[in-house]
Amino acid sequence: MGMDVYGLNPKIKEGSVKPKEIDFGKATDKEKETYWDLENKYQKENTGVYFRANVWCWRPIWNYVYDTTDVLTDEDHRLGHENSCHAINAEKAERIGKELLANIEDAKLKEAKYQNDIKPRVKFNELCDKAAECLYEEVVDKMDGLITCPGDLKIHDPANYKRWQALSHFGGMQFDETSYPFSAKYIEEFANFCINSGGFEIG
Repeated sequence: MGMDVYGLNPKIKEGSVKPKEIDFGKATDKEKETYWDLENKYQKENTGVYFRANVWCWRPIWNYVYDTTDVLTDEDHRLGHENSCHAINAEKAERIGKELLANIEDAKLKEAKYQNDIKPRVKFNELCDKAAECLYEEVVDKMDGLITCPGDLKIHDPANYKRWQALSHFGGMQFDETSYPFSAKYIEEFANFCINSGGFEIG
């Protein structure tokens, strides 16, 4: 699952040609491969055409834009985390890109801090997962056959369900930031996309 961001009026390099669409239902594997090779080449030549990030990478990118550029409204920020085709106009897009590039050293420092801080947090989360597994596999009494999965604990063993839920990824104890990596490289790529996009739509 990812966020697809499309340039609304991207700058196109002279001589760069977008490949003609093909009928994927009828095309051979070779034709599909050729098409994607040409499409990837076109997008690489024209950085404002398309930007994609999975949802775990997109969240920190968009939050960083909101926190550091003073361009987005609260509504832009909220809708930018949805697949609702929210549009950012050309003036905002260019401002975002230029401000991100002007502060790229800050992004690099933030990435370095993230990398330094994340290791013990990953270890902590792993220990929580192991503790939750130990609780379910070795502590919970499943002899009567009523408990066949952790979800059954909610009804048949609520005390241990509360313990298991707290230890699990969604229980509020683990560090969520381990799932959302921060990368200065992604910030720089997104900045270049913004500058060349002519505005963009987040779909």
